[in-house]
Parts: sequence; C-alpha cells; structure tokens
Amino acid sequence: MRNKKLSFFTILIAIFVVVCGFSGAKTKVYDEANLYTESQRQQLEEKIIDLVDEIQCDIGIVTALDVGSDTDEYIDNFFFEYDFGYGSSKQGVLFFIDMDNRQFRIFDYDDERDYFFTDSQREELADRVRSMLSNGEYMNAANYFLQFVEIYGMEDSEHIREEQLENLGLDDLDENSISISSSIVSKIVGSACIAMGVSVVIVVIMAYSSNNKKSVHSGTYLKQGSMKLNRKIDRYTHTTVVKRKIEKPPTSNSGGRSSTHSTSSGGRSSGGGF
Repeated sequence: MRNKKLSFFTILIAIFVVVCGFSGAKTKVYDEANLYTESQRQQLEEKIIDLVDEIQCDIGIVTALDVGSDTDEYIDNFFFEYDFGYGSSKQGVLFFIDMDNRQFRIFDYDDERDYFFTDSQREELADRVRSMLSNGEYMNAANYFLQFVEIYGMEDSEHIREEQLENLGLDDLDENSISISSSIVSKIVGSACIAMGVSVVIVVIMAYSSNNKKSVHSGTYLKQGSMKLNRKIDRYTHTTVVKRKIEKPPTSNSGGRSSTHSTSSGGRSSGGGF
C-alpha cells in the first residue's frame, strides 16, 4: 500500500513537471553587462516568475557586452540556447539590451506565430523605453517593460486596458496636463497685464510732472549759430556674397519610430539604438 502511494505521488510530480515545466526555476534575468545591482536582479526575477505563471508566457531580461555585429541574431540564438518559451508553442518575450552596439530589442517568439504582442504594441513599447535607456535608467526601463507585458497579458476589456496604459504614462498629453498648461498661461497673461497697468500709471505721472517744470534740452547752453554740421550721406555701391557648404550632421539610429521585422527563427523583433 505504501509503495502504491509513493508511485502515485511520483506520477503527480511528473505531471506537474511536464505541465508547468518548472518555469519559475529557470533564470529569468541574465545581466552580463552588470546594469543592475544584486537586489535589483532579485526583484526582477521575483516579478517575472510571478508574471509567467499568471499570463502563461515566458519572460526574460537580458543584457550583454560582447554581442558582435548582429544584435538580432544574438538574441535569436540566446532565446533557444537558454531554453526560453512557455508551453508547447514556446511563447516568450525578451527585453534585450545590447551595450556593445548601443541597441535594444523587444523579442517576441511563438512556434505557431501567435505572438504575445502585435507589431504596433511591440513598437509602442520600444518607443517608450528608448528614452529611459538613453538616460541610463535601465531599472526603470525593465520595470516599464514588465508592467507593459502584464497589462497586455491580462484578459481585461479594452476600456480597462486603456485606463491602465494611461496610468502607466503612455499618453503624450492628457486632460490634466493640458489644464495645468492653460492655468500657467493664464497666470502669465494676468501678471503681464498688471505690469503693463503699473507702467502706464508711472508714465502718466512722469509726463504730468515734466509739464510743470522748465524743459532743458541739448541747445539750452549753446550760443545760437555757434555750431554747424555738415550733411553726410552713405551711398550703397555693391554687395559681396560668400557661399559656404554646410555639412549635414550624421544621422543617428536612435531617432524615429521603431520598426518590426522577422528574425531567422521566425521571431518578431522591435527596437533600435539608444
């Protein structure tokens, strides 16, 4: 009887391993570039492990120094070499920071091409975190990435999702910022009007005071006819034009919007320079 119980318990463990794949046991943060402290890596690991079980999609954050010339090829190979992917379709999303080439990628994979993000969602996320990376805010960018993944991983209505995205700061301008700007403009205009009114009063007082005093001008102390001026006239003769070629500054790969393309494995990759 005891052996039967042990066998049954062993079968349950095997089923758990097959179904869950011990997704939480794998490393989720690979920080070769040392962009995060040990406590930050631990925080990110814990967030990712909880999130993977909740949305049933594998997630990883990867930073690297020795990447080579092809950022997409590196992260493409990394995904499979370190056995990322959830379930039979191996769905997964990676946030990759390439410090070698100053590039970053949002990498999205699924065997069945049922990607976690749409191209527009992935590109929007890439555009949002670019400025954070440019400013060296690597932890903020990683947390932003995880929040974005969580919002799109939940089975909420579109209306609720839009509210969550707005709270995350995804809207360029909202009603609050517009009203604040209008209030500031109103205060500036009001202050200017007050200043103009005071100036007018001062000018009127000065003008009134000057009318009651004897005026003194430049000819008061000069004898009449003692000073003569010859008239001088400047005549325009010619114009000299100097032409100089202005070189255009080199274009930067950190500008513009992100675009999405397929990698050699069939994954989808969005991002650019920072």
